[in-house]
Amino acid sequence: MLLIVLIAACKMDDTGPTTGDLSDKSLPVIKASIEGTWKLIYGKGGFASNSINYYDSAYWEFHFQDGDRIIQNLEGDIWTDTTISWHKGAKYYPNDTYIMSFFDKINEPYSYYVKGIFDDTLVIQDAHPDAVSYHMTRR
Repeated sequence: MLLIVLIAACKMDDTGPTTGDLSDKSLPVIKASIEGTWKLIYGKGGFASNSINYYDSAYWEFHFQDGDRIIQNLEGDIWTDTTISWHKGAKYYPNDTYIMSFFDKINEPYSYYVKGIFDDTLVIQDAHPDAVSYHMTRR
């Protein structure tokens, strides 16, 4: 019986990639799960909660091997190529939710949290009220 409890406890500390809800996972699990290039398919929500915006050629790249970096490419234009800073919790989210923050090339601030990977779709959401959820597939 004790062995089963120990095995279960070790499984909970796993730092490898996973799918499903990631909003309450450790930072190593989140990073391992989203590492790589993702094609942005659409954004849904915002002030008009049923609004959907589709994207033809937009990509988000997450690089965690040599620092935490994000590259956002929209229609062939690099919009963001910068370092991500991570912090726990925010005004509208529980303390155990990791928020990623960075600035784009015109110094606009962005903050998101990783909701999860559902049916091979990465969902990242703005970390503020009237949030847009961005839906992406692995490239």
